[in-house]
Amino acid sequence: MSYSIDFSPLLPWTVIWAAAALAVVLAGVLLWQRRPGVFFRLLALAAMLGAIANPTLRQEEREYLPNIAVVVLDESGSQTIAGRPAQMQEIRRQLEERFARIPKLEVKWVTSSKPGAEGASGTTLFTDLNRALANVPPDRVAGIVMVTDGQIHDIPKTAAQLGFDAPVHALLTGARGEFDRRIQILKAPRYGLVGSTGVIEVAVRESGGRQAGEVAVLRITREGQPVETRRVVVGQKVDIAFGFPHAGANFVEIELDALPGELTAVNNRVFVSA
Repeated sequence: MSYSIDFSPLLPWTVIWAAAALAVVLAGVLLWQRRPGVFFRLLALAAMLGAIANPTLRQEEREYLPNIAVVVLDESGSQTIAGRPAQMQEIRRQLEERFARIPKLEVKWVTSSKPGAEGASGTTLFTDLNRALANVPPDRVAGIVMVTDGQIHDIPKTAAQLGFDAPVHALLTGARGEFDRRIQILKAPRYGLVGSTGVIEVAVRESGGRQAGEVAVLRITREGQPVETRRVVVGQKVDIAFGFPHAGANFVEIELDALPGELTAVNNRVFVSA
C-alpha cells in the first residue's frame, strides 16, 4: 500500500504561481509594516492558494502479476526414437517440481512440431514460442526452456528478433556420440520420354559429429534390374541415372546401408517415381 498527493488545479498553474508570488510580496510588506494579525492573513492566503490547487490524497494497493516461464517441448519425429520420449517425460517431471518452488511464477507448456499437427513443417520451436507469447507483455517473460534434440529449423538470426529480454535455455535429449544418416533428394526428373534417361541428384547427410569424409554404401534398384552398389562420400552430391523404359510410372529405389549405432534406419531408403 502506498500514498501520494495529486493536484487537480481549478485555475492554470501560471495563474496560481503568479498569485503565490503576489502573496509573498504582500506578506513582505505586511511584515515590514508590522501590521497586527499578519500571520493569520498569511495563513488565509496559503489556504486559499491550496484550495485553488485542489490537492487530493491517493491511496494505492498494487497487486504484482506473476512472471511467466515458457517451456517448449519438441515433439517432432526425431524425438520419438532412441528412448527420447522417456527422457522428455522425466525432464518435464523435474521441471514441474523445480518451478513449483519458485514463488509468483506462472509456467506455460507449449508442444511444438508434432507430426500431423496443422501447419507443422519441420521443427519450428521459435514460431510456436512466439505464438504462445502473443498476448504476454515482454517484461513479464522470466525465461524460456526448450526441450529438444537440437535440430531446429527457425532459429532467429539475432537475439533482438526474439521480441523479449529474457534468457533462452536448451535441454538436449539423446546421448553423447549419437549419429544418424539419411538420403536427401536434391533433384529428380518429373517426367521423360520413353527410352530416354534422366538424372537423380542425391546426397548422404549425416548428423551427430562424426568425422567428415566418411564413405557410405548406396544400393540402387531399378524395376526388375539387378541391384547396383555405389560407394559415395557423405555430404557430396551423387548423380544416379534414371531411365524411362516404358510408359507410365517408372520407379527407382535408393537404399543406404545402416551402420551399427545409427539412431534409425527409417530415413535410409527413398523412392523416386516419374
